[in-house]
Amino acid sequence: MGQQCPYLGLQSDPYQLSLAPNPRHRCYRSGQAERVAAAHQRETCLTADYWRCPRVANRGREAQPPASQVRTAGSDLSARHPDLQSLSHKAARRRPLTCVEFMVLGLATCIVLAGCVVVYGLVHRLQVGPGMQAVAEVATAPVAMPEAAPPVVQLVRREAAPTAPPTVPPTVASPEAKEPAVAPGVPPTSIPEPTLALPPAVRPPAQSPPTRLTIDKIGLDIPVLSVGTTTIQQGGQSKVVWGDVPNAGAFHSTSAYPGNAGNTVINGHRDVQGSVFRHLDRVEVGDEIVLYVGEMPYTYRVAEILVVPETFASPAQRAENLRLIGFLPEERVTLVTCTPIGLATHRLLVIARPAD
Repeated sequence: MGQQCPYLGLQSDPYQLSLAPNPRHRCYRSGQAERVAAAHQRETCLTADYWRCPRVANRGREAQPPASQVRTAGSDLSARHPDLQSLSHKAARRRPLTCVEFMVLGLATCIVLAGCVVVYGLVHRLQVGPGMQAVAEVATAPVAMPEAAPPVVQLVRREAAPTAPPTVPPTVASPEAKEPAVAPGVPPTSIPEPTLALPPAVRPPAQSPPTRLTIDKIGLDIPVLSVGTTTIQQGGQSKVVWGDVPNAGAFHSTSAYPGNAGNTVINGHRDVQGSVFRHLDRVEVGDEIVLYVGEMPYTYRVAEILVVPETFASPAQRAENLRLIGFLPEERVTLVTCTPIGLATHRLLVIARPAD
């Protein structure tokens, strides 16, 4: 690379130059930006003979240029002429970012942070699963035995036994009294017997876990499998959490069977392993949920929808979360999944009670 005049620089940056003639080149010999003709740049400024320039010769320099004044594009700023030392000190300071550069830098930072959060959420989801943390007492709690079904009362219609007509004391007929006229050939009018309404069919308590779950509101129809608890290592500590299954609902094995007093708990994924509960957030209060045990349906209606913190929950909130998926004396169904999708910092709980 050849030598160039140390006084040559760009209009926007006096300490940079182009290796070819450029209309934005300026001469800073006197400290002020002066235009330089393209021909002069080509013949003098951008060659090793720059020292023959009248502007440089007027400074009384030697016939050969000093080595300290030789620089190329991108060279150190300290090679500047002593008259430009003040400008060199300014260039040593960092150039302020433009608005566009600041926006690009901010956008890149946001993308990197978002990527880190998503990766953390996915790793956390795959490790913990959609179910909430379980304690040892819950994992080993005995399953409540279902109560016997009440007997079904059947109403049987029987014919009344013939009885002797009651004795009526004789009365004296009034001469004005007349018997009602009955048209010949028409039978006497009979009194209709009242109809008795049968009670609704009694739903027998299930003796085994649910095998299928349907929610017509979101077009959900999935199998249900029983799961237990598992121990994982998180942050150097052991945690007992409920297991999960891909492409199916996970029935907590210590929860109640359908039709029995207690809490029937089922968890599922929203964004991995089949995403069976992906649209569970679209369920509303009053929607119908049906659990099947074999071919026997158990119908429930949504009564509550809760979103509770899990990843950053306080000890009191974690205790409340455990209560919501633990034993409760009333019959209910609790569906559990993670929210929001991709982060899993909270839990979405859909609570339903028997439709009848």
